Amino acid sequence: RCIRDRWGGTVLVPPHLHPVVGLLAVAVPFGLVYFAVAAALGIPEAGAVFRKVGRKLKLVR
Repeated sequence: RCIRDRWGGTVLVPPHLHPVVGLLAVAVPFGLVYFAVAAALGIPEAGAVFRKVGRKLKLVR
């Protein structure tokens, strides 16, 4: 038997999302958390990324 038969076919089936929606739902939050944790650990490159993005958004001078 296939695992799909045992699980009813709905437990492990990926959602039908447009790839851009999937990117926004997964990659963007992951990236934010990744850089936030890196900055909290004191990695200078992560702080530089936040400063650069802040300047682009005019949040930081």
